[in-house]
Amino acid sequence: MKMKKIAAIIVGSILFLSVAVFIMLKLMNPTIGKEANEKEYEGQQFLKEQKLGFYISNEAKSLEEDKTKGYVLFLDKNNDITEREIQPVEYGGITFANNRMMVEESNQMTLTEYITKKTTFEKPDYRGMHNGYLPKTEQYYSLYNSGLSEKHDYKMTVRYAGEDGQFKKFIIPKFVSAAGEEGDQVIVLTQDLISGAFQLQQTPLEEKAKLQKITDLNLKSPMDLDAIAPILVTKKAYYLVMSRYVSESYEDIMVYEVNRKTKDVKATILAKYRSEKETTSSLPLSFNDSATTYKGGLYYLNGMGQVYRYDLQTKQIEKVLKLKDQAKDANHMQAVFYEGKLHIVYVKNGNTYYDQYHLKKKKRVQHQEIKNIERYLKNGAMISDLTIIK
Repeated sequence: MKMKKIAAIIVGSILFLSVAVFIMLKLMNPTIGKEANEKEYEGQQFLKEQKLGFYISNEAKSLEEDKTKGYVLFLDKNNDITEREIQPVEYGGITFANNRMMVEESNQMTLTEYITKKTTFEKPDYRGMHNGYLPKTEQYYSLYNSGLSEKHDYKMTVRYAGEDGQFKKFIIPKFVSAAGEEGDQVIVLTQDLISGAFQLQQTPLEEKAKLQKITDLNLKSPMDLDAIAPILVTKKAYYLVMSRYVSESYEDIMVYEVNRKTKDVKATILAKYRSEKETTSSLPLSFNDSATTYKGGLYYLNGMGQVYRYDLQTKQIEKVLKLKDQAKDANHMQAVFYEGKLHIVYVKNGNTYYDQYHLKKKKRVQHQEIKNIERYLKNGAMISDLTIIK
């Protein structure tokens, strides 16, 4: 298997998220660290004061060997940082929705609203793949790549919040290449690791949940394809953004549009890379947040700081943005689409910055330095998630 293909599968499968604690927090400034009172920094009042959340993690191997620390960091409206040390997950994250927040760690999950509820799991998971929120059932969830299984074809673990705010889990017995959500269903793209065949499926978040097949996807050369973005859903179609890697100097970024009624699939080349320099830098910063739909368009951010727009009606493609600044080390950079803007955090020349780009105006509209994040990015630690808290 080609080197880039292997890298894409590994990164794609460990894309997303584990568990974090949020009961005691430590208030920090550039010179002093202070232990936060547990009650003072939990619940709604704390969340109302914050605007950004950062998840600091490391590679799964180091986490399994218990060699590194992880943190969740919160930037408030006064630009002060509050930290909490956690037992992180590779590519873990924070999910904020409906005035509540989920933080994941390898051995536990926390859900913060008026109080913080914590669920501890007997067996840890270290390879995060995807996290999200179902608006219809108001459920938070995280999906983990738990690896090969003697009982199933593969083992993907889903942790989800029940009605009581406590987290439960169930197993998806297939390899999941990408995930998304709609209403009360998690949408997953499963792949047979022998034939390479893809299926689009869905599942509710409940005990003993079973996959419900939406359709088989007869994609050309499936073993050359890797999902590099979340599954996006509209009233008319499902959208998959995938890398078709042919060689070290030949790669296409594809958009597959799956019609919800007919299940017909339309394939469009979103971008072409024809040099080793491009293919080695093309992978997104986070497969969990690399694409979104907004105002009739599908937006995709690649690893080179380029934003493409695919018009959902005309199918026309344009490159709408090129980031003004970008960290040389992608591990020290993270981005997320939110409410018509692209939000970026990155470390450059030893300093950390937070930028906003307006998708419609096609320009940067905010540039701000953030103090105190660089100290956490040591020994291979990375920013694996940027969360907007509003």
